[in-house]
Amino acid sequence: MTGSIEGDESWLAGAKRELLEETGLEGHVNQLDLTFTFHDRWNRDVEERVFVAEVFSSEVELCEAEHQDFKWIPVDEVKETHYKHKNNYESFIEAVRCLKS
Repeated sequence: MTGSIEGDESWLAGAKRELLEETGLEGHVNQLDLTFTFHDRWNRDVEERVFVAEVFSSEVELCEAEHQDFKWIPVDEVKETHYKHKNNYESFIEAVRCLKS
């Protein structure tokens, strides 16, 4: 999932808010030392910061206005082909490394 910060909100506060708004989930959220920069479809520079969350529940209340579906996949079954963008897979690998340390 992705999102933006609002007003003078910190990156971490924005990540927690987006997690709750888009999934109904709450948990421990931490920023990873991973940032991607790219151009969006309007040729604007976009900076994407990566966060990892350990959630308190697996019961998702999906925001249907933003997402069509979701699926929990065991870590050892995740493949690069599950991701449309390579940087999302790289983020997943870094998140797993962070959670295991």
